[in-house]
Amino acid sequence: MQCPGQDSRFWDGAAVFEYKCPKCGHMLEFFKDDSKRRCKNCGNEVFNPRMDFGCAAYCPYAEQCLGQLPPELLAKKQEKLITDTGAELKRRLKDDFKAIGRAGRAARRAAELAAENEGSNKAVIVLSVYFMILAEAAGGNAAELSQSIMTHFGANEGLKDEIRALLEHQGPDGDEDLNLSLVRQALAP
Repeated sequence: MQCPGQDSRFWDGAAVFEYKCPKCGHMLEFFKDDSKRRCKNCGNEVFNPRMDFGCAAYCPYAEQCLGQLPPELLAKKQEKLITDTGAELKRRLKDDFKAIGRAGRAARRAAELAAENEGSNKAVIVLSVYFMILAEAAGGNAAELSQSIMTHFGANEGLKDEIRALLEHQGPDGDEDLNLSLVRQALAP
């Protein structure tokens, strides 16, 4: 399967170009549809600097199509998931403006805490806050709600598992991990 605009029948001379490896300076040859190349000199994996990965932010097949996504694309994909989940929370809570307002304030606080604490995961923290407030206001189990909503929005399994573990209060080795601690701080009045 090819994305629109990636059909090689319509390529011109600019479809193939050379780019220096940022690690060793060795020249790499890229085709415009290559998502990444491994440098033969140093083994560094280099993402195509001219490829527009914009579709990867919303496409559920991005990881299958492109392989491992660059960190900036993962961040975009997680931001979209946070936005979509916030909209879903509002849809499910309908007229419960108190819970919607609390969710917005707690999510902003969670994002601030994630930015201040190295090693935390913003998506895990903000989404967990949303799911805890949704479960509290609408009734239900936060872990189960999280799985159904994140599956609907195409979240990857690793993120779903991490959030489920946090919502079930099972940090690594039974200890409270950083993300759970930040979720509790964000939810504190």
